[in-house]
Amino acid sequence: MNQESLLGQFLSENCDPFIDGKLLKEIEELYESDVSREHAFNRFNVRLNYGSNRVTIEDEINPGEDGKVEVALSEFKSALRPTS
Repeated sequence: MNQESLLGQFLSENCDPFIDGKLLKEIEELYESDVSREHAFNRFNVRLNYGSNRVTIEDEINPGEDGKVEVALSEFKSALRPTS
């Protein structure tokens, strides 16, 4: 599965305004730190690695390399929708 479709599936299936807001707030608070945080959602697990500025998204339904993608933290942040 390609990067855009796995990220898109995570955003459409697991992200509502509350989760978007929670992730955006965490990114703002921890950006440029050297920690990583993991979040388990209904279908996807998301690991935000602030030290390397990378986000790993893993699909629980499709384990293995096809169900895993890594994107830049900035790309992930841009894809989230801010709460109104």
